[in-house]
Amino acid sequence: MKKLYTAAPLLAAITFVGCSYEKPLRSTENPVEFRASINPTTRANGTSWETSDEIGIFMLPGDGSNVKHIHTGEGFFSADDQPLYYPKDGSAVDFVAYYPYSEEIDESLYPIDITDQSEPAEIDFMYSNNAENYTSGVPFLQFHHQLARLVLSITAAEDDSLEGLAGTIKGLKTAGTYNLSTGTLSRTNDSEADIEMRIVSTTEQVVTLEAIVLPESDLDFTIDFTFIDGSTATLPMTDVAYSKGYAYTYNVSISAQAKAVVIDNTDIVGWIDGGSSDHEIEKKPNGSGTGESEVYYLETFGTDNVYASKPTLEAFTGWSSGVAGVSYVNSGSTAVNIRSQSATPTNPYMCFPPQVVSDLSIEELPASYSDIVFSCELFCSSGSLSNPVRFFANGTEVFTDSPSTLTGTPAHVSLELPDGTTSIRFVVDLTLSPTTTVNVDNIQLEGIAAD
Repeated sequence: MKKLYTAAPLLAAITFVGCSYEKPLRSTENPVEFRASINPTTRANGTSWETSDEIGIFMLPGDGSNVKHIHTGEGFFSADDQPLYYPKDGSAVDFVAYYPYSEEIDESLYPIDITDQSEPAEIDFMYSNNAENYTSGVPFLQFHHQLARLVLSITAAEDDSLEGLAGTIKGLKTAGTYNLSTGTLSRTNDSEADIEMRIVSTTEQVVTLEAIVLPESDLDFTIDFTFIDGSTATLPMTDVAYSKGYAYTYNVSISAQAKAVVIDNTDIVGWIDGGSSDHEIEKKPNGSGTGESEVYYLETFGTDNVYASKPTLEAFTGWSSGVAGVSYVNSGSTAVNIRSQSATPTNPYMCFPPQVVSDLSIEELPASYSDIVFSCELFCSSGSLSNPVRFFANGTEVFTDSPSTLTGTPAHVSLELPDGTTSIRFVVDLTLSPTTTVNVDNIQLEGIAAD
């Protein structure tokens, strides 16, 4: 368990990375810079980091400083004032981060209040604790939404008008604290208050309302609607459960004459922006699992200095995942190597060579997971790709639309895999690319474990 005495915020967003990028030098003489991503790759306000975004980070073990970091571009964050430094004795440290930044942290407790929904980015709390056992380099912080999002898509029945429609949630708790040391949310029991839903879009016939809510089970509450003429309607919500990191969308039809409310359909989706590659995640019945999504496989290729040696997969020993039995099987005619940049020799990645078709599989992955989301970062050495990178799950092709132009900035790929996936295969065709390599880093699998 990570022990915090004072908390620090951080915001992460998963990004796609190109392969020829130069990362900052990593030593005890230089301040630690961070790279951050959001999982899934959407946030309450926009889909990418802005230059004004502020996160908090603290180092463990450390002096408990809650250090503000500001986005400097392309997913990188630097300290606003006094930076963090790696220990001079070379000992390993962990980093915990959160977003949005706050100075009001006491005994590792971050205050949460969702009553005011007017600025969703200010209440879209996210948390990262994946950056462990670092002695140098640029830590990669993966942020996850810790609250839930409720979306109402309201359609007027029989061509009635929804002009002036407003929605108010009644009966939900609106405040609590998030323990940055344990990664748990506690709700304030006496914090029930009306939540005025935010209007996302509106026409006479269709209105979309949203609210960020605290994740909780066994909920009974109502959503009250008011119309421009003062009339009202009520949608009862009984025995529902909301999990962190999920958006719950209800398609609602309202008759302005009878003021009848009918739920047409309900979807549970990952918190993914509608303009990106959206994926629906079906909620499992009670008893099918814990309901909590977890990262169960993460391969960052360790921290060994491989700049000069460039070992093949077979010779590489610096694996970071620690998951027993998982193997990387190269079926192509040319070796796949582990490499690193000269400026960042202890931040390895997997490299697919030029002028050949590479065929590599990750085998014997844990099988007892559902709602699986696979992600990785792709980047290349130069030029562009004639063919996209292809992905297969248990032998079935699941994704072929990876970016055809990769630069020095990492490009993030995130896609859903079938339940129980145990094999992931990469096919990289570089037969028409005489100098370009395709590189892969930060391979992650997240899912819900079976009981």
